[in-house]
Amino acid sequence: MKLLKRLTLFTGAVLLIPTIMTTNICNWQFAWNWNRDGQCAATDQPSEVFLSFLALTGIAAVIILLVWVLFWLLTKFLQHKVAK
Repeated sequence: MKLLKRLTLFTGAVLLIPTIMTTNICNWQFAWNWNRDGQCAATDQPSEVFLSFLALTGIAAVIILLVWVLFWLLTKFLQHKVAK
């Protein structure tokens, strides 16, 4: 249950970060006008901006998870070595 709470929080952050970043570049009303041109400071539509930020955040999330898993495995391995 503890792991489920952590994963839920992590997934929520992965989705919240691109939403906040898209809101900063585009108008906050991008959710109602998802594919209308001219809303963003960039020339892209809000959907393209959001998907780009989602991809970047997803890559960062995978790297963070890999480091976390490697750290967890290393601590388990060291605890096993010390116990012997």
